[in-house]
Amino acid sequence: MVPDREEIINIVMPVVESQGFELVDLTVSTSRRPVLRIYIYNKNGVTVDDCAGVSRAVGLELDAENPCIKINGAID
Repeated sequence: MVPDREEIINIVMPVVESQGFELVDLTVSTSRRPVLRIYIYNKNGVTVDDCAGVSRAVGLELDAENPCIKINGAID
């Protein structure tokens, strides 16, 4: 089951902000394997390590907040 976009935003945005970033956009593909893509911004730039940290934090929050959310694949 892929939850609606607003539900995901409500979970993801506080996590992204707590990491010091702004949520620019979020997409969920509904292809064979659902993929969540998160686009973040920081006035000082965004590194690969920043992306990895946000990805881990968001993944943990999605698991904790709603274990029924099944988004497979990369969380960018």
